[in-house]
Amino acid sequence: MITFSLMVWYEAPLWLVILLPIAVGTCPSINSLLIVKIGIPELLATLRTINIITCFDRTHTGGYSIYSVPSSGQPSSV
Repeated sequence: MITFSLMVWYEAPLWLVILLPIAVGTCPSINSLLIVKIGIPELLATLRTINIITCFDRTHTGGYSIYSVPSSGQPSSV
């Protein structure tokens, strides 16, 4: 979701759009922290992490889908 918003909303350069998700993905995972350090079962930790990320995405986008609108103002049909 961050990659799409960087590309569509902020028109970031391609190198940033590629490198930022890789950098974020290499950081220690919240999921592994919940499982190893706190001792929450794997399934529950994974479901909770997915829920947290989904809530962040919906908050970041305001609940809207991210898509590019051509200069004509009408969404393109696929």
